[in-house]
Amino acid sequence: MKVLFVTAELYPLAKTGGLADVAYSLPKALNKSGVDIRILLPAYKGVLEQVKIKKTFPLGKQFKFGKCNLLLVTSENNDVPIYLIDCPKAFDRKGNPYGPHYQKGWKDNHKRFALLSKIAAVIAENGFDDWKPEVVHCQDWHAGLTPLYIAESGMGNPPKTICTIHNIMYTGCFKVKQLLKIGIKTENKNRMGKDFSFLKTGIMSSDSVTTVSPGHARELTFSKYGKTLSGILKTRYDKGSLTGILNGIDPKLWNPQTNKIIYKQFGPNNIEDKLKNKLELQKSMGVEVNPDIPLVVLLSRLDYQKGTDVFAKSIDKIVSRGAQVIIHGKGFPDIEKMMEEAQKKHPGRVCAKVGFNDKLEHKIYAGGDIFIAPSD
Repeated sequence: MKVLFVTAELYPLAKTGGLADVAYSLPKALNKSGVDIRILLPAYKGVLEQVKIKKTFPLGKQFKFGKCNLLLVTSENNDVPIYLIDCPKAFDRKGNPYGPHYQKGWKDNHKRFALLSKIAAVIAENGFDDWKPEVVHCQDWHAGLTPLYIAESGMGNPPKTICTIHNIMYTGCFKVKQLLKIGIKTENKNRMGKDFSFLKTGIMSSDSVTTVSPGHARELTFSKYGKTLSGILKTRYDKGSLTGILNGIDPKLWNPQTNKIIYKQFGPNNIEDKLKNKLELQKSMGVEVNPDIPLVVLLSRLDYQKGTDVFAKSIDKIVSRGAQVIIHGKGFPDIEKMMEEAQKKHPGRVCAKVGFNDKLEHKIYAGGDIFIAPSD
């Protein structure tokens, strides 16, 4: 089976949260099981420096962004073939994949991610490098227009489409007038209020909808969790076309017995070496080096949805009970400031590393005593 996996993030090429990790681990697992899978990702700033280009396919001018190319590339740490959309005017910009900073998206995001969906549909119809998908798997709102583009293309024998919801809070809503130049018919069924929703479009137009666990699939049918999309999600759930597939991790990548990134490899037979990771982490983070002090760690997108503001307000109490705290992540500037203020208030007890550093994540996981896991 040939599957095209369409995503806005992919570890380690472009990451702001858990979507990048799933986009890395799930295709690898499917590939290992015999699925012929390829990933489609925008070529954001800096991505091309991390890959090796094997083939280039001209795509012409798209949505007035200028010339675009589809690149078939390989990545050093990923055995799954990757297609990159090389369109500098759309994607080669400073900031994160979605905007100049966390709270502000690019004004033309409707065109940027419509381009991601449009190229997915082009691959589905024409195929490239003697490869044509039988299934197109779309991740979150960023790829939500893909099933609609495929359905309206008139192509013979179209591939089946899957829309996966990773985060129901982000629905990709844009003003209807913004969509007139990207070939979208703005039927009322794809609207949320006065706006047009990319995620709702994906849910309505795809053959199947999935989410991150069986429990979450059930939750999304209630307005408390599914919000304004709960009604259509319940309809799909009742028909058996909304299912939950439990997210997992790549055990090879994160196995402390073989992980070469951490300070000292450890496992059941040498668990005492975990302490060496803790002591080195304390030293590198500037907190007191002491094996007897409980070390609490948080790695997360710093977002109100994940409750990291609640954690920030609890740091004083955690420290007062004799623990240390290490935080690593980025997100809302005011939450970042709360974490940095906690570090200033508790020198030697709290360290806040705002940003994203993959190698540091591995070391924090290996060195922490207590891991705070924010929920989506």
